[in-house]
Amino acid sequence: MLNLVDFIESGDAPKIGGYTGAVFLTYTLNLHFYEQIVAPALDRAGCANVVIIADQDGYAGATKIGANAINGIGLRYVCEPVQRNSGGIQHAKTLLMVGPNTGKLLIGSGNLTMHGYGHNLELYSSFDYDPEKNPAEDRYPFIQVWQLISRLAQENRLSNVAQERLQVITENVDWLQTPASTNPEFQVWHNMDVPLWEQLQKWRDQQRLAKEKLKRLEVISPYYDQNGQTLRRANDEFAPSQFNIYLSQKITNLNGERLIQKDVGKLNAAEILPKKSDGQRNLHAKAIIGHEEHGAWCLVGSANFTSPALQRTWQNGGNLELVNFYWSENKTAFDYLLNDPGIQVQPLALEKIKDTSVELSERLNHQNESLFITQLSLQNRILEGVISGDLPSQVDNATLRFLRTQETHTINIDAAGGFFLELEKPLTYAEAIRIEFDQVTTSYRWINQPTELSKHGQKAYRARIKGKIETFDGALSLFKELLDFLWDRVDPALNAEEAAKTATKSKKRSLKDEEDDENIPAPPSAEHFITEETLIQKIHWRIDNQNPYDRSTISLRDLLSMVLLRLTTETQTPESITDTAERTEALDQEKAAEEAARRVDAAEWLRNYLLNYCKKYSRRLTDPDFLSLTDVALLFQNHFTLGKVLLEFSSQADDFTEKDLEESFWLLWTPLVLPELVGIDAPSTLSNFDTKESSAAWELMSMPEMTNTIITANFSKPPDWQNGIWKKDLVKKYLALQKILLHLTDCVGNKALNMDAKKFEQEFQASAIQKWYLSDASAFIKIHEIIKSIQAYQAPASEKYAKLIALAKKHFAGKRDDKYSRLKNQIIEDGLQTELDAFLRRPRDIVAISENEEYCRKCFGQLATVAVSKLNRGELVLCTVNKDAWIYQVPQLPERVI
Repeated sequence: MLNLVDFIESGDAPKIGGYTGAVFLTYTLNLHFYEQIVAPALDRAGCANVVIIADQDGYAGATKIGANAINGIGLRYVCEPVQRNSGGIQHAKTLLMVGPNTGKLLIGSGNLTMHGYGHNLELYSSFDYDPEKNPAEDRYPFIQVWQLISRLAQENRLSNVAQERLQVITENVDWLQTPASTNPEFQVWHNMDVPLWEQLQKWRDQQRLAKEKLKRLEVISPYYDQNGQTLRRANDEFAPSQFNIYLSQKITNLNGERLIQKDVGKLNAAEILPKKSDGQRNLHAKAIIGHEEHGAWCLVGSANFTSPALQRTWQNGGNLELVNFYWSENKTAFDYLLNDPGIQVQPLALEKIKDTSVELSERLNHQNESLFITQLSLQNRILEGVISGDLPSQVDNATLRFLRTQETHTINIDAAGGFFLELEKPLTYAEAIRIEFDQVTTSYRWINQPTELSKHGQKAYRARIKGKIETFDGALSLFKELLDFLWDRVDPALNAEEAAKTATKSKKRSLKDEEDDENIPAPPSAEHFITEETLIQKIHWRIDNQNPYDRSTISLRDLLSMVLLRLTTETQTPESITDTAERTEALDQEKAAEEAARRVDAAEWLRNYLLNYCKKYSRRLTDPDFLSLTDVALLFQNHFTLGKVLLEFSSQADDFTEKDLEESFWLLWTPLVLPELVGIDAPSTLSNFDTKESSAAWELMSMPEMTNTIITANFSKPPDWQNGIWKKDLVKKYLALQKILLHLTDCVGNKALNMDAKKFEQEFQASAIQKWYLSDASAFIKIHEIIKSIQAYQAPASEKYAKLIALAKKHFAGKRDDKYSRLKNQIIEDGLQTELDAFLRRPRDIVAISENEEYCRKCFGQLATVAVSKLNRGELVLCTVNKDAWIYQVPQLPERVI
């Protein structure tokens, strides 16, 4: 089974931004699958320019299924229906990824759908090209595929916008423009001008095999001509001694009884099924294997064993197909296709094969409308398009209908098929339209927005980052990309080098590394921004001096800071500050309302994303597979960055509440030492690492400073006993926090919470964070005091009766000295005269019981209900059974903190 995401992201090119774009050819497509699974992988690989070329049927089908959930079409990528001039359909399937010095290619049988790349039994050929590693002839399959795509563009079967994106994709990809040598052992064929059958026969003629009979012909195909035409021709021209066909009875158009009547010769049939444990996968692979006297050849790709696929050209009513041809002198070279351990082959009686379905690509009737939209783009709120086909000379009062909103507008269509519509406001989401007039309706066509496509498609790292940060959607996407990168940083090879770099950064947060970028200031704080343009300019300037985040952890933190700043800073544009003749007060108010709504949506998305991320990362912190791939220094480095993100967002976004920040803290810090407190039944993170190593990394990655700071962002000094008696849930949190700090000390050493004043200033006081990090030196002192108070915390009843317990010890020891007298006075000052008098009348041991206990620790007698109620209120009670002890209640450590 092909993992498309792994294929896209494999190799070194994604890490260095080596790709300029990608092109898909497909018959059917599922845009949900593309946007949710494939597009993120392409983004991570740097493929910001993407063109999907589909058949008209597949394109039309993609507008009918869940269109409201499609987000990126026309904005982040182009999806094009191929214009037909005959009855054949676009049936080629390929993925081409290229860059100035690299390429990846898939040619196969699978469509751009979940079934095509993850469910059906398919066949693919994959290719990689690197000029430093591969000989020049390895460019050949890439060039053949690119020439096919170029032909579609040159014959005006693609829109102007698609052609522009294709030009961007091949910009500076010189290796794709010059021909490459071929050899008879491997060729790539399409049938734009010459049928595949003719190309196969020409190859056999060149090899002087045309007059030779095949020893065996094997055909793997789910679909065949129902009249047996192509099977009969193969039997006549190849005259194979053995003719085997393979199919799936679940999806085939073949009827064995009818085929026998067509006299196609002696056929052996078999069914290809998935292995028994994977029985839901259907055969969709296509291959023809010919066994000659001194070798074997294989034709594999998109072509079924049908006349439209093999015997006709695209120009003459056939399907457009793309296949690879292989030759080997090894007669068993292609036997592996039928011996794969993932399939099982079962013989079939030909007469028992029943037609169960008709392949979409072999239908007689397709999406051949009399009118269809061939050009459609939106720029500066002007929607322009062209309709082609049997069009009247002039059409007035046609209806333009939007797909998602079903909003309609009246338009005129000129004699050349052109039309336009000025929108009242910018279109910020993916949308499609169709045209209706005189009882004629076109299919829906997605709107391309060249400006947005260009922004998304910038090739360079800095340009791509700047383009994203200019828009809310782009900034949100960038934020997710940065955190995804943080998630994936578990390559052990990065650990030592990355940790060393981070530890030696400039004290003033410069980005001093390989390129020695010094004296670059941190992002300016919010009050320095006056307009949206100023904000973007300042961030752009910052990014121009920024190293790519995959080479610098500090760069990653800075980018996250800037993205959060972009998404949360309230700004005004110059137009909204000064009225002009073109802008009315009403439009200003509408723009302001839209801006406010977008900011609210962005903040809510960020909040939900961060919380979900922390929940997943919390579980990951105790995953042994994850921990085995990383080292503790990189782990703490990630922790520091996540803490910085949480604190910055909390300081800038009102929607991210104090409760949210606290939940995130528990999720990230508790698994380090006490995962059971967040419901994780697994050994703690730090139990997987050596204490000495953990201690060194903890200090190196500034974890004492981050841990203390994020704790004090959530917790002040613990409540005194007078308040704590009535706030049991809060008390339990402080007790849990105290235990976490104790275990951290056990795991990373006594310096676990010892902050360094210079490090604290370096990491926090120069930051743009306004809420948690104070600008004066007292911040360091206040944080230190809070942490110490948590470490020394006692439960309310323990604190309340501490002096009484001390007095009892002296009482039983017979020491009635000055300290004894002072204790009595202090107890009275604390308002515990009643408790003191009761003890002195009946001196007994003072013992504590847990809140879930209802018996005396001294005699183990069951306490009366009244006594239990008093204990719950923090009172001191005498044992109700044997009167042999004074009892107070302490809270139990919570099973979970969230």
